[in-house]
Amino acid sequence: MFLPNTYWHFKKALTEDFCKKAIDTIEKEKLTKGVIEEERKIDKDVRNSDIFFKADNNIYDQIIPFINVANKNSGWDFEWDWCEDIQFSKYQKGNHYDWHIDVADKYENTPFKEYNGKIRKLSCIVSLNNSSEYEGGEVLIDDRMYREDDKRKERIFEVKELKEKGSIVVFPSFYYHKVNPILKGTRYSLVMWFLGKPFR
Repeated sequence: MFLPNTYWHFKKALTEDFCKKAIDTIEKEKLTKGVIEEERKIDKDVRNSDIFFKADNNIYDQIIPFINVANKNSGWDFEWDWCEDIQFSKYQKGNHYDWHIDVADKYENTPFKEYNGKIRKLSCIVSLNNSSEYEGGEVLIDDRMYREDDKRKERIFEVKELKEKGSIVVFPSFYYHKVNPILKGTRYSLVMWFLGKPFR
């Protein structure tokens, strides 16, 4: 599947107050280590960051209009009808997340009826602080669906827009992406996934 845009971004789309409240929430919550999705286990060589999940209607109301604009203006036009709980993330020195995709098999038999029979179609990252507050932590996207099997020339993009607080980036959930190791300071972000019926 070759798409017209690798990702869509909105520079400084969210307010200082939004970002501050989200960071305050992260600092108040009990965080856990992120797991490897497919195996549901911790592997710090692949993923090492602190997270927690929460549904927040105020955040949904502010982010979803951007998702709809990105989905349309990018030319993807994916059908989706639900958003998972929001992942609040904190990356400190040495933390990283190696190459991965967000989509796997469709959800089945989950406690959340809105998830069942659906897959992740769109992924969204919200930057909560400026890159002047940390070193490293660059977000990279490779728009080849299968890195090992796709023989096209390497297509890796650094998502520089995420260096600025309040910026939003949206991309197809089946694209490989990574977060480089943090060398200094702390990086805060929100991650959201938008679900729909599997592609035909």
